Amino acid sequence: TRPPLSATVRHALAFCFQPQDEILQRGRLFRGTDDGWFMRAVQDALPYFLGAIDDDHVRKREKLRELQVRLRGCEREIAELKALRGDNASKAMNLLAQARDVGLTSAMATIWEGADAILRTVARTPLVDVPPPDGQGSDEFARLSAERRALLEKQRRLREEMGAVQSFADEERRYTQEATEQHSRLKTVGIFADADPQSSCPTCAQALPDDKVPPSKAELEARRDQLASRTRVVAEATPRLDRAVTSLEGELGTVQRELDRNRGQMQAVRVAQAQVAAAEQETTKRAHILGRISLYAESLPDLPDATALERKAASLREQCDALGQELSDEAVRERMQSIGSLLSQNLSAWAQRLDLEHKGPVRLDDRKLILVTDTPNGRPVPMSETGSGENWVGYHVLAHLALHHFFTQQRRPVPRILFLDQASQIGYPPDRAINPTAADDEHQRLVRLFKLIFDVAGELAPHLQIVMTEHADLAEGWYQTAVVERWRNGAALIPADWDTSTAE
Repeated sequence: TRPPLSATVRHALAFCFQPQDEILQRGRLFRGTDDGWFMRAVQDALPYFLGAIDDDHVRKREKLRELQVRLRGCEREIAELKALRGDNASKAMNLLAQARDVGLTSAMATIWEGADAILRTVARTPLVDVPPPDGQGSDEFARLSAERRALLEKQRRLREEMGAVQSFADEERRYTQEATEQHSRLKTVGIFADADPQSSCPTCAQALPDDKVPPSKAELEARRDQLASRTRVVAEATPRLDRAVTSLEGELGTVQRELDRNRGQMQAVRVAQAQVAAAEQETTKRAHILGRISLYAESLPDLPDATALERKAASLREQCDALGQELSDEAVRERMQSIGSLLSQNLSAWAQRLDLEHKGPVRLDDRKLILVTDTPNGRPVPMSETGSGENWVGYHVLAHLALHHFFTQQRRPVPRILFLDQASQIGYPPDRAINPTAADDEHQRLVRLFKLIFDVAGELAPHLQIVMTEHADLAEGWYQTAVVERWRNGAALIPADWDTSTAE
């Protein structure tokens, strides 16, 4: 709902200035984000300033748009070709069948390109030059009928063969199952090798009556070996049966397609004959068919090879997919999460150093533009719930130091300056630091905060300048060395003797 955003220095300055009334805010980190429109602009520009969106992002977006336009053009041409050719080239095939029926041609075709070429030749032939139809040419319907009978007979034969093969395969499976079971029973004969075959059963070793003559162990073993041999023979025949079934299924599919084609052509011939049934002369019928063919040829432009178009569309589609993944919101979010992890390392370490209220990893929420602490109980605590102004000031300083540390190291296009106004707040007396006591916790916290600022500035020097205006005047040497001006006792940034009445 908003116009495209161009990141400018105006957005970058939101990371460079912390006035006195901003540095104490608990609900926002950056200057100017109390305005909803500017806050959304900073949210959109932050990925660019952090490097999640590189300098080539806009160029790649434009290239993706161009590729998508070209791809849509190719797909539109392919769709038009398919629409003109029709479903399985049925219109051209039907017209060709009607042309053969009235004797305009005797040529046959199985693909659209061949039928189209024949029809164009027929359309260019003057009607007076076409020889009168003979019996064969006018008997197209009889030829199609004979062809259909042959196809139906072939289909019936193939189905019978299929049924026979499947029946044989079922018998083979049942035989194999039964033979395997019998073979398993006979394998136990070897267990009773020492049994007397004349007086006991060879399988259970029980004594038998004298009038019962059981088969010998050798006979049972011979029967077992015979079953094993037959089972192997049947198993070897199984693959051949499977191949036969597959072959018959393929032939049945081909016959069914031929029957569908034949039915369409027979219907076309019936329609053509019905349309000219009232014609008094055969020439009228031929002229009618020739007119339809001419109209078809004139309305159908010279169609290019669809294969080349499809290859071009596939190539464009691959390029669009690659660029789309690179420029996707998901890819930007993944890079922002990675950058957020790097920022969190400094934020968490420096929060521990300043001894802020909540202990835990600290991270930047780039959508709400605030700092959040992840606590051990699993509840994230935003900086607005951290309690005192001391914590809010600490989080503001941490966020800007961490961001400028990243901006500087990654050479991002953000001005290398950070202005902090009254980090100690206006109520802090300037002479409080002259004779501080060890019990002065507030003073010690302020020293830790300023020392962190000085250490980060020293680490990044000379690539980052931090400017501070403060009431506090700490006695530490590192602090006094950095003091440039003391605006007290009449001294000010704008001297009192300046005449500002004519200032424009």
